[in-house]
Amino acid sequence: PKPLHRPPEEQREEQVQGQGQYPKDLQEEFESPQGEGGTSWSPTAGDAGEAATPGEEGSPSDTGEAPSPGDSAGEPGGTEEGGQPQEGAPSEGEDGLSSALLFELESAIARLVKIKAFDRYSNGEWSYSTQATEYLSDSPLIELNQVLSEIGGEYRGNFSRADLVFHLHQDFGREMPVGLNPVAVKLPEHGGGGYYGVYEDVIANLYSREDMPSDYSYAVTSFIPEKIILSDGSIPQEIKQRYAASYTGCPGLAEMAAEATAGSETQQEKTFAIMDYMEENFSYDPSITLSDGDQSLNIYINQQRSGDALLAATAMILLCREVGIPARLVTGFVPRTFNSETGRFEVYSSDMGMWAVSYTHLRA
Repeated sequence: PKPLHRPPEEQREEQVQGQGQYPKDLQEEFESPQGEGGTSWSPTAGDAGEAATPGEEGSPSDTGEAPSPGDSAGEPGGTEEGGQPQEGAPSEGEDGLSSALLFELESAIARLVKIKAFDRYSNGEWSYSTQATEYLSDSPLIELNQVLSEIGGEYRGNFSRADLVFHLHQDFGREMPVGLNPVAVKLPEHGGGGYYGVYEDVIANLYSREDMPSDYSYAVTSFIPEKIILSDGSIPQEIKQRYAASYTGCPGLAEMAAEATAGSETQQEKTFAIMDYMEENFSYDPSITLSDGDQSLNIYINQQRSGDALLAATAMILLCREVGIPARLVTGFVPRTFNSETGRFEVYSSDMGMWAVSYTHLRA
């Protein structure tokens, strides 16, 4: 069923303005979803005004390294690398994170799970637009327009459909974990009158209308990229403005981007060249963080070249933007524990991660 749109005088789509900040401590954020930091911002009725039309402000479709049906990860229990995830709960998470069970996931294979995308970076802080559209339906199945408008019906053959069912075990507030490129959500039936609804912001982050209880379950349909299109095409101007502006707060980015992409022609080639450059020239050290903002980034880029995942993802995104490739930050989870008795993946706080997402022009 399509989202139910009432006449203008009873318009229920609402514009919500605000600023959400990326927390410096991911673990603290997930232990206290409504704590300080702003990332747990919940869309609510905002000032009167025109609603953001889904797809109007454009955002890159997620093209992360998710496995496709038929490859070596295609059996239940497969991972992004094609190996077998561990059985049973981890005793201790990586980097000292606790092993609290956050949610269970029903999926044919281990899919990347997104909790939040960020589009704006400034002096060590990632933030996101809190302009959102409310979808209302008389059915618990709600189609989401943001990703669908970007993909276009004639290009859906480049994607496979992934149906994911989430069973929460912790309080996520209103932030809904989803698969990459969510195109529909099915909510639990409430058994009474009234409408079903969710909020979706302009970068396809999804929110429930009310806080979700810790035993909440829902389903999400996502489109997973199947084909990489190597030729370039024109990038919509609104996507360039949101995701491809050069950053002036750290010297050396332009020179490094030019060095990394020397000899590359298409935006796909440039993206992979930057990835290869970082793998060859940078190392991972979770003790070195973005705590001092651009000073930390400057040291990472121009001196030390060692740091945690947030530093690496930030550098990757800013280098892509230097050569005109739209990119953004995504935080979420990599399911690694499959329970053969329940047939579900168990996702723990130690599975949290972040990655860079670059824009692939699907109409090329």
